[in-house]
Amino acid sequence: LCGLWASCGSNDRAPDPLAAYFNQTLDWQTCNQRFRDTIGAHFSAELDKLGSRGTCALMRAPLDYADPAKGGVQVALLRVAAEDPGQRLGAILFNPGGPGGDGLYLSVAFGAAWTAADAADPAQALYRQMARQYDLIGFSPRGTGASTNLTCPSDASFRFESIIAADDSQTNFDNILQTSRLIAENCARNPQTPYMNSETTVRDLDLVRHLLGDDKFNYIGYSYGTWLGTWYAGRFPERVGRMLLIGNADITAPLNDVLLPQGQGMQRVMDEALAPYAARHPERFRLGGTAAEVRQAYLSLRTPAP
Repeated sequence: LCGLWASCGSNDRAPDPLAAYFNQTLDWQTCNQRFRDTIGAHFSAELDKLGSRGTCALMRAPLDYADPAKGGVQVALLRVAAEDPGQRLGAILFNPGGPGGDGLYLSVAFGAAWTAADAADPAQALYRQMARQYDLIGFSPRGTGASTNLTCPSDASFRFESIIAADDSQTNFDNILQTSRLIAENCARNPQTPYMNSETTVRDLDLVRHLLGDDKFNYIGYSYGTWLGTWYAGRFPERVGRMLLIGNADITAPLNDVLLPQGQGMQRVMDEALAPYAARHPERFRLGGTAAEVRQAYLSLRTPAP
């Protein structure tokens, strides 16, 4: 009878090449110097205040999910555990944007703030509830921070470049383009580069969810982090729990088209909002009494040292 059914030949079934990653156990330990250097002195001190709730782990992930034989990478995680494990509802992961922004510190930042929230205040009481019921997970996206780093070394030197608002000369434009070209050419020679992208990062996030034992993925993302969260929702819609996306990026256009106009927007905010406001309050900001003086004070900080 077994000869009629393929399922009877289970011993001949090819092993799952991703099994070693999906069957691993995260080894949560006291955060070592590698993690502390990544989050910085301020958040390292906040981490200490959280006591045993704050722990770190290195998750193993395949470099290429479609071909695990190409090797693996490490993804750094920092967990601030729910204060009341008996009420735990899941985990919340964080990403600050970028692309390439390191979010390892965010679990500490939110964990410290929510834990210290005033339970007598109706709004802050909700933050306290979040701290009690959710694990908070910060992570360094693959290629960054305390994770496996993407490095693009070169013997060539970068040219000095200034922000365009301070120097719109052809020389400065040429320097900016030369630096960008140098980085792109060097990274193109690194075989890891094709696997440092939104798709693999989203798969890393789902691997974290799986290893935490959660059915649903909860997430807070900023800027490019909204792009990443939306990508996750498109890839794994059945696993989406609660998401908060702040400063949403336009997901209908290529990412470069979304990022390039940001400089214009920032300049408009400086010219039409920040500089005039600072000029109206010279006694507080001490940057000048006119918008032009405020702008010049800011630009003077971005000029090369003599």
